Order: sequence, then C-alpha cells, then structure tokens
Amino acid sequence: MLRLPSTATGLDLNGLPGQIGREMTEPRSFLLRYVGTRFEGHRLPLDVLPDLSAFRDLLVSYVKAEWRAAHTQRERLPKGFEKSIAFDLVGIKDGSAVPQIEWDRDTAQLLLPDFKDELEVLMAAAYTKVLDLIDGATGSARTMELTSENIRALNRFGSSLLPDERIEFPDSRGTDGKVVYLDTYRRKRLITRGRDSYQTRFEDIGKLLGSAIDPSGAK
Repeated sequence: MLRLPSTATGLDLNGLPGQIGREMTEPRSFLLRYVGTRFEGHRLPLDVLPDLSAFRDLLVSYVKAEWRAAHTQRERLPKGFEKSIAFDLVGIKDGSAVPQIEWDRDTAQLLLPDFKDELEVLMAAAYTKVLDLIDGATGSARTMELTSENIRALNRFGSSLLPDERIEFPDSRGTDGKVVYLDTYRRKRLITRGRDSYQTRFEDIGKLLGSAIDPSGAK
C-alpha cells in the first residue's frame, strides 16, 4: 500500500539508501529520480504515479524472499506481513523530479510489533537485491531467476517511461561505478529474461512430475 500526501513539497532529504554492497544508513526512505524533459521543474506526470506502487511491490517481493530464507522453519508469512510494509510519498524534490517514499514504521509496529526491527533489516537487503537486479540488466547472463511476483511488479515498474527517460536511484553505484538506473531498454531486457527463466523452471518442474509417474511400472 502506498499513500499520497495532501501536499508534496521539496524536503531536505537525509539518510539516502546506500550503495550496492554497502549497508543502508536509513533503509526506511527511498528516492527515485526521474530524468527527462517531462520531469523538469520537479514535475511528476500522473501517469507515472503507478510506478511508485510497482516499486513498492517489487521491493516487497524481495522482502518476502528474505524472510523465507531467514525463517526456513516457518511455512507461511506472519499474518499482516505484507500490509506492514506500507509506504507514504512524503515529498518531491527538484532535479528533475525526485519522489521520496518512506516506510511507515508505525503501521509495522501496529501489525507486527515483534518483527518491525527485523523487517527494517530485511528491507535493506531486499533493496540491495532490487539494485543488483536492475544493474545486471545489461549483463551477459541470458536468464535470471525471478519469481512470478517479481515479474508482475517489473511489468508495471517504469511502464510509462519514454525512450529518452530513465529512473535513477540516487546514492547507488553499479558495477560500472555509475548510478544505477532503469530505462526502457533495461526494463525490456529484465522482463524478457525474467519470463524466459520463469518459463524454463516451470517446464522443468512439469517434466520432473511427468517422469515420476510411469503407468508401466518401469524404473
């Protein structure tokens, strides 16, 4: 869930997310810098707003994966887990347009009081995974391992971008030492390779189940 504020003003932003491979000093706040003519003068067209919810969904899909990896003994996520990861749009800063979204820790305190601190740590790890994913879009690997949740979020994130536009993640650094960003080319690469990988894994599971059932009884 991502809520919009009644007013959006420029803020003095502190605690930006950290670089890839470096612990974030303030994982509750995230900045997305929209670069392009449409975004000059800290303008954010309405058709871009769904990006923020899609970014939240992509982040949550990785938070879930981090939780499951840390709690292999649990079959299900805690009740209220996804609702506890709520974000607010708290400001839009100049240069071009830089929406700042912030995790609502109070909601986590209400829904998951025993896990809010762990959620913050998992969110930091999940954000690094998101940056790694986007940074690796132009890599040589032909496929990447994505879940159906990852792919659904990627289908929406950046869907309104035009060919000369991109979304940057300020204070991040990719393997080339430059700011990590998503543009139409990288987005297409991610979706195509992610779908190919997901389909391959699905087909492999189907073949495995089919070979396990042999009516003839042959081994």
